Amino acid sequence: MHQTSNIKISNISCDITCNLPNFPMKIMAFFDDNVILDAYTTKSKFSISHDFKKDASHTFRINLSEKTDEHTTMSQSGDIIDSAQIWVGNITLGGTNLDSVFALNNKMFALNNKIIKYTHDYNGYSDKIVMDFDGIMAFNGDIELNFTTPIYKWLLTTR
Repeated sequence: MHQTSNIKISNISCDITCNLPNFPMKIMAFFDDNVILDAYTTKSKFSISHDFKKDASHTFRINLSEKTDEHTTMSQSGDIIDSAQIWVGNITLGGTNLDSVFALNNKMFALNNKIIKYTHDYNGYSDKIVMDFDGIMAFNGDIELNFTTPIYKWLLTTR
């Protein structure tokens, strides 16, 4: 007798865009502490897609590291002309694009209730801070999304 699996699978995906691939930085993505991307930003776009089991709590995290002062071009007067950074967008969870949810959440709720947070230390120039994630990672640090499934229930109860 053939037994079928009742494991329910979902997916998380996103796109990472780098504005200056000729100045590589290290990016890593983790799902529940498992590495799902380990790369240098030597190309302008990366896509991540990862399947996971439903009916559990999960953490998705992206880490940017190895950005130095050399990744920023300054004018003689001290203005920033260009600076290497990455954009994380098209974040899709279980077929639902969350970009607009993040934007709305960042405008409506206090920092301790944000769906996705960005932790960094201005590349070593300050103490570690936690701030709204607006889609841009301009400093070494982490963005983190903690969620539960079923996803529709998590979206309805997240405040």
